[in-house]
Amino acid sequence: MPQDLTSEWKQMPQTPGYKFYELTGAAKEIAKSAFNGTQINLTAIQSTGLYHPAIQIYLEEDEKFVAYLIYPTLYKSGFSPDAIYACVPVDYRSAHTPVEAAIEITDQERIAVLMQILFANDHSTPQKIEIHERRLVNLPEDFSPRTHLFFPSPGFA
Repeated sequence: MPQDLTSEWKQMPQTPGYKFYELTGAAKEIAKSAFNGTQINLTAIQSTGLYHPAIQIYLEEDEKFVAYLIYPTLYKSGFSPDAIYACVPVDYRSAHTPVEAAIEITDQERIAVLMQILFANDHSTPQKIEIHERRLVNLPEDFSPRTHLFFPSPGFA
């Protein structure tokens, strides 16, 4: 996990490793319940796309590749309390599971605005719910740095 919000805030808008969604419908209702302290219903959340992990590959400083299984993360800001956002990981094959009935935010300017709403240039701490903690997994056998997506280590591995 990122140890401080500065590294998290700087990592998110620049990387192609995540897709951003504004939640609507069932996904938003499930997230609202979770933000209000109700335990997430895993059966319900699986139908929304919010429980689908992705394997992301990172190149560590010692030039070794490591793989993590990463689940979506939910965010809510005090600046925009009715809106709930999901940060969905993109896997090493450049694929992700879309969030059902949510609005994907694809415009880079809108993503920058979203980061301002959530993090206020690292002067704000949004509420955050991790669907499941990331965990180290074996490097996929088919992974090739020539053809697959990987990232420099963001310092939280």
